[in-house]
Amino acid sequence: MTDPGAAIAKQTTEIDDGVTKKGRRFDSRDWQMVADYIHEEAERRKDDPDRKHMVKVWKEIDRQLRMEPDARLKRDIGGQPIKGYEWMAEMEVPNQSQTLEVLTSDARKLMFPDAGLWFEAHVHMTDEWLQKVDFKGLVSGDETEVPSQINQENADKLIEGWLDHYHRQYDFRGAWDRLHAEAFKYGTLVGRLRMVTRSVQIEKAQGVVKRDQKIPTLVPQSVKYTLLDKSPQVLMNEGMMVGPAPIRMATQKLVDLQMAAAKGSNDPDNMDGGWMAANTKGLIADKTGSVELLEYEGDLVVPRKTTRSMFIPNVVVTVAVGANGPKVVRFRFNKTTFGSYLIQPYHIEGADEVYGVSPLMKGMPIQKALSDALNRLCDWAALNTQPPISYQKDDPFFASTGGPIVAPRELWGSLGDVKTQQIGDGKTFLAIYQELRRQYDDVTGVNAPRLGAQTVSHTTAFAKNVEMQKGQSRTVDYIDTVLTGAATRWLNMEFELAKMAMGTEETFFIEEYGGWVDLKKSQLPDMVMFNAYGAGEPAEEQARLQKKIAGLQMAMQIDGLKKQYGVGQPLNYDHIQLEILREAGWTDVQPFIAQAPSAVPPGTGPVAAVPSPALGIGQTSDTALETLLGQ
Repeated sequence: MTDPGAAIAKQTTEIDDGVTKKGRRFDSRDWQMVADYIHEEAERRKDDPDRKHMVKVWKEIDRQLRMEPDARLKRDIGGQPIKGYEWMAEMEVPNQSQTLEVLTSDARKLMFPDAGLWFEAHVHMTDEWLQKVDFKGLVSGDETEVPSQINQENADKLIEGWLDHYHRQYDFRGAWDRLHAEAFKYGTLVGRLRMVTRSVQIEKAQGVVKRDQKIPTLVPQSVKYTLLDKSPQVLMNEGMMVGPAPIRMATQKLVDLQMAAAKGSNDPDNMDGGWMAANTKGLIADKTGSVELLEYEGDLVVPRKTTRSMFIPNVVVTVAVGANGPKVVRFRFNKTTFGSYLIQPYHIEGADEVYGVSPLMKGMPIQKALSDALNRLCDWAALNTQPPISYQKDDPFFASTGGPIVAPRELWGSLGDVKTQQIGDGKTFLAIYQELRRQYDDVTGVNAPRLGAQTVSHTTAFAKNVEMQKGQSRTVDYIDTVLTGAATRWLNMEFELAKMAMGTEETFFIEEYGGWVDLKKSQLPDMVMFNAYGAGEPAEEQARLQKKIAGLQMAMQIDGLKKQYGVGQPLNYDHIQLEILREAGWTDVQPFIAQAPSAVPPGTGPVAAVPSPALGIGQTSDTALETLLGQ
C-alpha cells in the first residue's frame, strides 16, 4: 500500500515566479492547507449571487412539483394561520409536473429509437491493429453468416456492440431520463462516470453465464448539490486554459465514514482507494452524528505563505467538515484525462454564466400567478355560493338562532329583510386565469397538441405534424445539443474507461450478426470516433434513400426510352449498384461486385435480364434493385 503523502511528491510541481520543479512530500501542514482551501472555495461558490438566486428558484420549483400549496397569504409573520382566512382555497396547479412529464417523454423519444442503436462508432483501422484481430475467430458459429475478414463496417459494429453490451447491464436509458429531468427542472444536467461492480449477465453460445465485473456506469447527480466552477471563464480572458473543478456536496454519518476509511485502501493511484483513515479519527460530528463531505475534482493549486505554491494536476480530493473544521480524508490521482463529470446546460444566458436556465424556471413565476388566480376564483365561487348575509340584529328569530343559515330549502321566519351580498367579478378572475395559462404554454413550449389534444377535424395530417413539431422545436434543439455534447463525450469517456477496466477477455452479443463475440483486451483499437445521432437519424436516412431511389427509377425509365430510340449512352448499372450499397450504409462494397464497374453493353434495357453475380441470374434490374434494397 502506498502512502498518499509520499506518492504526491512524484506528481506535484512547485511554482516560483514561473519556474517549476518537482515538489516535496506533503506533511500535515500541507494537508491542512488543502482542506482549508477547498472548504473556503466551496463557501465562496455557495455565496456567489448567481448561485444563491438559483437556489431560491430551485426550491420554489420543487414545491410546485410536489404540488404543495403556497399558504403564505393565509399566515402571519410567525407562520400562524390568520383568523378569518381559514376557509380560503389552497391548491397548486399541476402545470409544472405535467410539463416535466411531457418534456422528459419527448426527450426520450428523440434520443433513443424504438429499435437499433442511437450512436455509431468509426474505428481507426491501422495495419498493426488488423494483425491482432481475426474476425472469423471472434464470432462463434458458421451459421451467422459473418464475414471471415474484418472490414471497416465489421470493426465499427464490434465496438458498437461492445459498448451497447455495457448499456444493457443497467438502466442506461433511465439514467438519461433522470439527467434530462434535472436539465428541464434546474437548467443543468450533471452526470458522473463511475466504475461499478455488478453481477452481469454474459451471453455465450452455451448459455448465459453470471459473474461479478466492473463496468462503466452513468450515475445521475443533481446540480443542487454540485458547486460549478467559474474560473475557466475568468482565466481564459487572461490567455490561460484551465479546466473546471466541480465540488460535490454530501452529508454522511461520521461512523460510516470512519468505517469506510478503515477498510479501504490508502493507495492514491487506485480510484477505489486514497483513504486517510488517521484524519477521520479526529473529526467531531454535528448534533445528528454527521459531517459534510466536499469532493473536489480537477487541477489543484495549493498556496503556501512561506514556501512555493504547489500545483497538483488532475486529482480527486475529499474533505470532511466537522464541528472542529475541515480535514482531508481521501486523496486520489485521476487516471483519466477527461475526469468523471458530464455537465450540460439547457440554455446559457451569458458569457460569464455556468448555471443554465430551464423551461420550468421560466414557467415558475407564471405558475405562481396561475395558482393564485385559480385559488381566488375558487374563493369567489365559495363566497357567491354561500354569500355573506346582512339582517336586522333586533329580529327575535335570528337573535335566538344566531343568524340565518345559508343552505338549500332553508326557511327564514324573519320579521325583517335578509339581503345577500354579491362579492367580486368571477368573469375577470377567469379571464386572468385563461390568459396566464396561455402565456405559460407559450413560455414552456408545452402546447395542447403535445399533451395529446386533437386539432380541428378538417386539418390535414401534414398540418397536424407541423403543429406538433413547432411545439417540440426547443426540445429538439436541446437534444441535438446533448447528442453533440454530453452524449458524445460520454461515449468517449465510457470507451476509454472500459478499456482500462476490461479483463483479459469480454463476451457479448452483436445483434446485427446474431452471434456471440469473444473479444480480447489486446484486440481493442487505440482510436475510435463516436457520433451520437439519436432516434431521428435512421428515419431521415431512410427518407433520403427513398428519394434517391425514386430519382434513380425515373432515370432508368428515361434510359429505356433512349435505348428504344437509339440515342445517348446507357447507364452504368455496376456503378449504380455500388452507390446504392454505399448509400444504404455499407462501407466495404467491393466484395458484392465480382468485377470492376463497367458500362452495360448497349441494347440491354432496364427490363432485360442481367446475369451479374451481384444481381442474381434471371433478375431484371428493377427487380434486382428492389431486392437489393429490401423493398
